[in-house]
Amino acid sequence: MIERTDVVIVGARCAGSAAAATYARAGRKVTVLDRSSFPSDVLSTHVMFNAVFPDLKSIGALDDVFAVGALPIDRAVAVLDNGIDTAVEYTELVDPNGTVPIALNVRRTELDEILVKAARRAGADVREQCTVTGIRWRGGRAAGVTYRSADGCEHHLDADLVVGADGQQSTVAKLVGAETPYRFAHSNRGGVYRYVKDPITDGPDSTTMYHWRDGSSLCFMFPTSPPGEVIVVFLVDRVEIPMARTDPEGFWERKLAHHPALAKRLEGAHGGTKLRITENLASYFRRSAGPGWALIGDAGHFKDPGLGQGIRDAIRAGCFIAEHTADILDQPAALDRALRKCEHERDRDCKLAYLVGLHQSRILRESRGIVSLVPAFDELGLPLLAAAGNRGRQLARTISPRTIVGALATTVRHADHRAELVPGLVREGKLSAKLLLASYRGGFRDDRRISELETAERPWNGAGS
Repeated sequence: MIERTDVVIVGARCAGSAAAATYARAGRKVTVLDRSSFPSDVLSTHVMFNAVFPDLKSIGALDDVFAVGALPIDRAVAVLDNGIDTAVEYTELVDPNGTVPIALNVRRTELDEILVKAARRAGADVREQCTVTGIRWRGGRAAGVTYRSADGCEHHLDADLVVGADGQQSTVAKLVGAETPYRFAHSNRGGVYRYVKDPITDGPDSTTMYHWRDGSSLCFMFPTSPPGEVIVVFLVDRVEIPMARTDPEGFWERKLAHHPALAKRLEGAHGGTKLRITENLASYFRRSAGPGWALIGDAGHFKDPGLGQGIRDAIRAGCFIAEHTADILDQPAALDRALRKCEHERDRDCKLAYLVGLHQSRILRESRGIVSLVPAFDELGLPLLAAAGNRGRQLARTISPRTIVGALATTVRHADHRAELVPGLVREGKLSAKLLLASYRGGFRDDRRISELETAERPWNGAGS
């Protein structure tokens, strides 16, 4: 027996559930297949900056996300120490007259279950423990899938559109021949994190997100769910990952010693979950649109997790594709044009963040110039962290070239050693300009003028490592 649906979505997490809820709210019949059973954990950077809140509201999930009880993040502190100058701190507060926090951080076991429930409330048929084994083709178009349910039975499902929202190891990408990215860079970093009971349960420190950079090691800490817990994330050189695997507690103590401000913040903390570890942090763009099929979320694009934008981009991609194709699923030519437009908009939306992420993924100390800029950011009140997740014109309004020039002028004016500082600022300025110009250029697929950041000496092996 062959079932029929309008859209079949493979993967029910951020991108998949967002797309499913949006299609269902538009009156379309949607079937979602996921190999997991929810609630289910997944490796993730967790943090959601407030740019994602409108999309969470549109799919009916925002109230449930806040109801989990994670403390809204209303203060952000970044501390940089390059081992040369005295450490400098950048602090940002949410608008005291506003009500929207900078960010929220919810465990993925809870977030993904909330999103699945939102998709089901909207009318989507979400089927768990279902593994896709093949694409059904008709006339050169993807026309559905074959999948195996939890009982081992094989099923056939026809659809006007097949959407792969099944992550970095996307089965759909492999089945449609789009697994190998057209643009990618191997990261020099790995990620290690754990959840810890927060010894501080009230006051401003309990609602603050921290970023410490000591030398070449990065550490982040955010309040998370359930209330009273924090997540501590280390982004480290890949050579440190074997130690994290073989001696996790030794690695943890070593990192606390390397980041004394973190150790002080966690004084009195007890317990902690096991370490979660990944070195699969390659950044990439895959071909994400074809006749009758599309890839969204990590299935189509992944960037360095240090930017904390993966969840925002995945949910936005799910909403966007449904908003632009729900009315034309039965018009193959128009549908394919719309899918290509969605891919183009994805590239335009994300490529600057992708390029900046490549720059940030290098295992280097922050330059004297960057460290010296931080006090100027603070003095001028530039909302750098609140801008995370913004794109295009919205980002330009938040942090304009004029304000950046003002920060540079303030830095130079206050510098004690201008002769040493200015060359570093010039180098950073040239690279920043190059990244910005590259993000506006067309021909992103074939343009390799950022080759010093994109490392291709190790060929893509299907795992991104």
